[in-house]
Amino acid sequence: MKKSIYLLLALFIFNVSYSQDTLYKYNTSNGKYHRQECKWAKKCTKNCIDLTLKEIRERKGIPCKVCKPPK
Repeated sequence: MKKSIYLLLALFIFNVSYSQDTLYKYNTSNGKYHRQECKWAKKCTKNCIDLTLKEIRERKGIPCKVCKPPK
């Protein structure tokens, strides 16, 4: 029980720190954003820019349903 709580806490801390500094692919034409390794991010070339999660939130970005980046 204790180990699972520590594991969940570690995953939460990792997710918070990972998402704040990480760049995501943001599609300027449809407002969707993806993790860099997502298949849709790799296909997006013309309208995609790299943004932080904070910048994406300011633009009211829509998270990808495939790679499920943090909101």
